[in-house]
Amino acid sequence: MKAQQGFTLLELVFVLIIVAIVGVGITSFMRATVLQYSQFITRSQLMDDSSFIVERMAREIKHAIPNSIRIRGNSSAHCVEFVPNKWATTYTMLPMQPTASTQVDVVRMADINNMMFMPLMNADYAFVYPLESADVYDASRNKRQMISACSDDGDGNCATDDDADQIIQLTVADSFAESSPASRLYIASGTVSYCVRNNQVYRHTGTLATTQTLYTSGGTLMAQNIANTLSADPSAQTGASDDPFRWYDMSLRRNAYTRVLLSFTANGQTVSFMHEVHIPNVP
Repeated sequence: MKAQQGFTLLELVFVLIIVAIVGVGITSFMRATVLQYSQFITRSQLMDDSSFIVERMAREIKHAIPNSIRIRGNSSAHCVEFVPNKWATTYTMLPMQPTASTQVDVVRMADINNMMFMPLMNADYAFVYPLESADVYDASRNKRQMISACSDDGDGNCATDDDADQIIQLTVADSFAESSPASRLYIASGTVSYCVRNNQVYRHTGTLATTQTLYTSGGTLMAQNIANTLSADPSAQTGASDDPFRWYDMSLRRNAYTRVLLSFTANGQTVSFMHEVHIPNVP
């Protein structure tokens, strides 16, 4: 009778050990692959989020009234505020103090559809030659005046395109303190602020005020997972390098510019995105 052959207990133990080692190797490889993929997805999401908010802020700041940037904050919240430029034009006649005249002659303004600017609908202001933020926000400096009326030499209605010389007349509250070397006039009505607090970025809209508002609540949520460490006083240009907003004064070699630096973190991944924003508009 032929003897039956099989595995001994020792051989079975060896096989189980080998299978376990192979299984652990495969599991480790799969775990590393899944982890790398997860980190890649997280980093890509952080890059997308950081790119979106920084580009959005840069586009808005770039079209701001010249020298309207100002920064305020503490260790809990940092805000950068600016005045979006709605219209820019050139004036041909500007009332200067101490004259009592309040009529400004400007080149007619229209959008791509030839729709005329209507100041009375939005309580807009005219800005002329602001050299620092106080010129924009402090009405007593007479660098900005509220527009109360708009007319032309045609039918008197600024909304119609019937002025032969394309020069319209704005009636403002008072005369201006200085004229612009480039005869530039800007029109705007309110402010925009971006604030970093509680590891998030919020967008706020407001009115022109002498003192900058430090928003501690409200606003529209624009981004999350912010990792910046906020200094106690970002308005001082010697503030911490990790502050999200910094303003650099002009020099002999360059114009003034705003630096936006946001750090995002999630699942152990950190991405920092910095953008230097130059305002092409000039006073």
